[in-house]
Amino acid sequence: CSMIEATLTDTTTKFTHQVPMIRMTPNRRTVTLLLVVVSVILSTEAFQTSPITTKSVSRNPSCRFTSEHQTDSQASSSPSSSRSIVSLVENGNLDDALSMLQNVDGGGDSIPASTYHAVIEACCAGKVERHNNKKYNKNNSSSNNKSAMDKINEAADLLTAMGEEVTSHAYETLISGYARRGRWQDAYRTLAALEEKFGSSDDKDNAVPSLNVYQTVLIAFVEAGEYDHMNSLLTRMRRRGVRPTVFTYNSLLKICAQTARWREAVSILSQCQREPGVNPDLVTFTSTIRACARARKTDKAMEIFRVVKDMGVKMDVYCYTTAMDACAKGRRWKVALSLLDEMKFV
Repeated sequence: CSMIEATLTDTTTKFTHQVPMIRMTPNRRTVTLLLVVVSVILSTEAFQTSPITTKSVSRNPSCRFTSEHQTDSQASSSPSSSRSIVSLVENGNLDDALSMLQNVDGGGDSIPASTYHAVIEACCAGKVERHNNKKYNKNNSSSNNKSAMDKINEAADLLTAMGEEVTSHAYETLISGYARRGRWQDAYRTLAALEEKFGSSDDKDNAVPSLNVYQTVLIAFVEAGEYDHMNSLLTRMRRRGVRPTVFTYNSLLKICAQTARWREAVSILSQCQREPGVNPDLVTFTSTIRACARARKTDKAMEIFRVVKDMGVKMDVYCYTTAMDACAKGRRWKVALSLLDEMKFV
């Protein structure tokens, strides 16, 4: 210890000789000024970091977090909740998205239509359980036909929950979902609600429902064998200024060809020929010939084939092979061979 004290004494002595030390004794005024400056700095930092503003401070110390702070959190909760719901849908967590959407909606927060659209589209695009039409028509609202993984009924509930904020896109998505599941009655009922909500026969340029929506329901009718409803809907959409196109008729004829509904196919072909502004193409005639061939109506199939040939329509290989198939099923092998010779020049 004595050696350390000697070293410190010598160092202090040398330093003192080289640079004169100036000793300042702070007075009371200087100390007071420093304390004021430090207190101001600390209070400023605390104010900036505190979430409580002057408006949110109440006279009651126990109620310091009041309305303004809560209002800000509620205003930001709706966009953040919507983003969370959409994120859950994109990640495949549809059940969690439905639960969160129900909680947010029950809390009184406004939900944008785009969030509803995302969830409704996911519900309608989920696992499809097609119903037996005859069985389903008898028990249209029966819970026994409901699949555990099919969320189409939840989509219908969301459509109702949208209230006055409901959009035509939400209706169209639900109609498409019903049609994919063979639930033509629900699709037709939803279409009628869409017409009542948004339809206007005077606005022909922006018709609601659109042609695509009508086509979806028409195809559902043909798949279910409901041709009377199909004809009724064709008449109604014409009155509303929505005209079917050749693509509409071809879509219906394709289903008739797959199910051997040759009478209905001939009827649809006749309507297509009478439709103003619509010219049947080769697909239209070939689908009708195929429906007749599937039903083993060789004479009717060859009659349509000769009509197409006399019209000067350029035939393709598929049309010839369809006619040859009709001849084969009717045991017209000589006619089939002649068609084979003609097909060489196609």
